[in-house]
Formats: sequence, C-alpha cells, structure tokens
Amino acid sequence: MPSLKEDAAMPQDHSKRSRITPTAEDAAKAKSLINFLMQDRFFLALYRSNDPNVRAAAMDKLNKAHYQAYGDAPTKDDDAGRAAGPK
Repeated sequence: MPSLKEDAAMPQDHSKRSRITPTAEDAAKAKSLINFLMQDRFFLALYRSNDPNVRAAAMDKLNKAHYQAYGDAPTKDDDAGRAAGPK
C-alpha cells in the first residue's frame, strides 16, 4: 500500500472515475430548482449581468443544480461527450 506522499505523487486516471448518479428525490428537487431559477427575474438579472463575477456566481448556482439533477453523465447533445465516445 503506497504512503500518502506516494499516493499524492501518482497521476490520477480520470477515465476510471465512476459517474455520479443522483437519487430520484435529489434530481427532482434540482430540476424544480432549475425551472424556478430560469423563471425568476432576479436570478435572470444576475445571470445576464455585465459584471463577470456576478454572472459567474449565477452560472455556478445553475451548474450545481444541473449537476445535482443529472449527475456528470454527458447528455445526448453534448459535444464533449461525443468527442470522447467511440465513433
């Protein structure tokens, strides 16, 4: 068994990471949060802000909800998922 120093020095193989699958209840809550945020005029004002820090904070909130709803699996329309998959 490698020590902590040896383990930290070893490169991580991210291709072997397991995909996170949210529970049905967590996914439903996150999906409703996404729907709420995309209809909330105050959130949309932050999301469309000219200030990059404000816009980034709003995008982070939406991304966290999306991750909780759908996990880290690529969607069928995801270009990154298509590029990594078999042709």
